[in-house]
Amino acid sequence: MCEGSGERWVYFLLAPGAVAAYDWPLGVQRHSGGTRTVTYIGIPALEGNTWPLRWYSVPTATAPHVCAAVRVT
Repeated sequence: MCEGSGERWVYFLLAPGAVAAYDWPLGVQRHSGGTRTVTYIGIPALEGNTWPLRWYSVPTATAPHVCAAVRVT
């Protein structure tokens, strides 16, 4: 999903625990359940006007997360 204003962040929803299994490129910020405090990320509704947030690819029942193994390195 992405944010259409401000910094124009792009977010990828990964399955729980998937973030720790990989080394990520410089500049990638991971929001996970590690030792950090709580992190909040806005999640747009699947339908309707949720500007400035929107989905690039809507999750489905069979594919609710992005595959962490397919990443840019």
